[in-house]
Amino acid sequence: MDKIYKEIKKNSFKFHIGAGIGMILIGILAFFIDCPKLFPYFFYSKDKLSSLSSSEFEDGKWCTCDCNILFDYYAYNDDGRSYLAINQDGEYYGFFVNNNKTDVADEIADATYDFFDGKAPLSSKSLKGKGYITEMDSKEKDYFIEFFGDQFEEYHVKYYTFHMVTAWSLITNEGGFRVFMFMIIGVVLVVCGFYLIISYILGAPKKAFKKATEEYNVNMDLLENDMHFAKQIGKAYIGNNYTIFFSGTKVGIMPHDLLVWAYLRKIVTQNKTYGIKTSTSTTYRLELWDRNKKMNNVDVKSEELANQILDEMHTQAPHFLLGYTQEIADAANGRYDELVAFVDDRKTHSQTLSEENQYIDDPALIYQDPTGPANNQ
Repeated sequence: MDKIYKEIKKNSFKFHIGAGIGMILIGILAFFIDCPKLFPYFFYSKDKLSSLSSSEFEDGKWCTCDCNILFDYYAYNDDGRSYLAINQDGEYYGFFVNNNKTDVADEIADATYDFFDGKAPLSSKSLKGKGYITEMDSKEKDYFIEFFGDQFEEYHVKYYTFHMVTAWSLITNEGGFRVFMFMIIGVVLVVCGFYLIISYILGAPKKAFKKATEEYNVNMDLLENDMHFAKQIGKAYIGNNYTIFFSGTKVGIMPHDLLVWAYLRKIVTQNKTYGIKTSTSTTYRLELWDRNKKMNNVDVKSEELANQILDEMHTQAPHFLLGYTQEIADAANGRYDELVAFVDDRKTHSQTLSEENQYIDDPALIYQDPTGPANNQ
């Protein structure tokens, strides 16, 4: 039993940890791919804006800022305002401030004018943060030149604008609704990824196994004895009285004496790209019906593996109905108690059953090909 539990735990580890890490990575990539400025915002090395010389201003350069010298703003849009700033070489350039910081920028600008008029010291407030430099487009350049008026030729200028940003402003102001949606998707993936990893650490495999035993009130001593010589086929352990399945996070225990009907179902999925059929994929699932008409399903890798599992289960418990026929399906829909009674009768007479089941009167209930109907999606 320890071997089986280790296999369940190993399988759960692959799903929880592997899928968890994958979700986290995809979630993070969703941020950085759809909002590319987020990566440099967090990870690029940055120079101080105040220490840049005139020749170091270039498009796309990231900087940190601690600015307490600004003049009036010369342009604005829905997101904020572009103020006039000055570098260490005495050249004027643009300094864009988002709306939530323009009140601070205005106070700094007022204090800057008072300082140059000799009325007061520079503002004790400053704009601290990160941002990047862009070259002015023609429209901003026109507003920039217009701010100086007739005395423009007397000033030294740099046609560059520093954009002070936050991670949130990069997502909302610069990315728009599409990036915001990717952010939500990214957050969900990251949260789900951490949930999978944490749930494994907190004992998800053990909980899944316990839930499986409680579903049919399985006696653990009997199960352990039965699994001692169980046959492993894929991710199934088949004993004389029980079969244990595990797939992903799911663990199932099927007591053979409660099994009424079992078959394989193929699920064929039509894959499409932009509405055009491109390929098909097929998955396989065992469907196991118990005495209470509850259907348990188990995903398996291949049709061959599924048939091997069903054949071995039927060898250990020849009483249950193996394979799908329309007659059995019709009986299951309206006369399920008759199927249960039929299976009980087979159990009672299991010692006299021949390999061909010659004693059975209803040919619809004779052993069939285990493959069930194919579902097309």
